[in-house]
Amino acid sequence: MNRRIENGSPQTDTAVRLGQVIASLSHRLDPKRSGSAAMAQLRRISQDNLPSQFWLVYLSEVPLEWREPNGRPDVRHDRSWASLIRAMAEMGPRPHSLNRQFGRALADTGYSEDRFVRLVRASDSTLERELRTASVWLARSGVLRVNWIQPAELFSWGPGRKSRSSTVRHRLAREYFSSVARRSP
Repeated sequence: MNRRIENGSPQTDTAVRLGQVIASLSHRLDPKRSGSAAMAQLRRISQDNLPSQFWLVYLSEVPLEWREPNGRPDVRHDRSWASLIRAMAEMGPRPHSLNRQFGRALADTGYSEDRFVRLVRASDSTLERELRTASVWLARSGVLRVNWIQPAELFSWGPGRKSRSSTVRHRLAREYFSSVARRSP
């Protein structure tokens, strides 16, 4: 399913296109489709050893412009996508759902405020680690599907990505703390 996404307005189309990529990835992250051995490989991704299953999923589901934003392979982008795919794979089959916001799901399951703040402030390898920690927490708390678009937006790929990062962090914080406030006496 390797495809190029047509160029459009970067500010308006990027989130929609990212949503389409996340939905495609989610569909691939189903043991019935990919097999349990493939899913196990994806859950064990390390930045030093990207397994064959990662490359198969990544190269078939992530558009070329996002893998090679400057017309050439970018290791930083590969690592970021590997982190996102690993975090999604931790959650279970077809982990993406528009109906459950990521920040709210973390708050509803009692995810520590300190950890949440580290997640929304993180970048690069720290973001990779914090996102995996959050996804494992959610899976162990029984949450198997969340909206993965916002966590994906924390990484800076695609047109206009860096300029949206603070907006995404703000929305995640609003979701998390709104849920915490509703539960407080």
